Amino acid sequence: MRRTIERPCSLVGTALLTGEDVTVTVDPAPPGAGIWLCHIPTETMVRGTLENAADVPHCTSLAFGPARIDFVEHLMAVLAANGVTDVRVEVEGSEVPLLDGSAAPYQALIDEAGVVPLEPALEPIELAAPVTVTSGGKVIVAFPGKPEFWYVLDHPHPLIGRQTACYRPGAHDFAAEVAPARTFTTEEEARALIAARGLEGADETMAIVAYADRLSAPEPFPNSFAMHKLIDLLGDLYLLGRPLHATVVAFRSGHVENRALARAIQSAVGT
Repeated sequence: MRRTIERPCSLVGTALLTGEDVTVTVDPAPPGAGIWLCHIPTETMVRGTLENAADVPHCTSLAFGPARIDFVEHLMAVLAANGVTDVRVEVEGSEVPLLDGSAAPYQALIDEAGVVPLEPALEPIELAAPVTVTSGGKVIVAFPGKPEFWYVLDHPHPLIGRQTACYRPGAHDFAAEVAPARTFTTEEEARALIAARGLEGADETMAIVAYADRLSAPEPFPNSFAMHKLIDLLGDLYLLGRPLHATVVAFRSGHVENRALARAIQSAVGT
């Protein structure tokens, strides 16, 4: 089934890179339009699909011509979880705001907008055989089967450690059980990113920071770090442009491996 939103909706957040306010407006789109992001500063439209994904390690970015929009993954995950296939997103800046580092604000935005069905139906992607990506001890596999997403986190920081998370569309409540999981980082990783990229808008409200002896904020639930990795996975795989009906199991994967799996799936099914 295709879906769009019933009415336009907007939110404002602080850009991580510049510290400036960024407004994101989501508008309905007609059947077959797909997901498009409009980079307002350059008046450039960027389709939310894999061919426009930039090769960056710490987030998922879409680029086309003079435009680049960073941190699209949380919004894409919410669109995926709500079955939204046709929508236009206006971004008055160069990133989708991280807000509190979770997908919950974008879920609230879509709840406010409402979701309505469209015709004709959009066929999901189904696999005939497993698709596997491995890289430096990271493994991610998509198996033929019902939609189900697993993530195993194995992090060296003792306050992050090993966690497992599972999301089954239809069986789990994305808004309550998945979306609140927040971005996390270590103090060392955060300092390195700030030194390398500036990050004028960075503060502890955007992520849970693991210091040597404490977390900057409590986890919303015990396996929230692994669950947040599932949010990233869902958003990255939605760049395929169609729902994925497969069982996906990921071990320590990040955005780079997620996108590599999406490309491998694209190649396997010939889309």
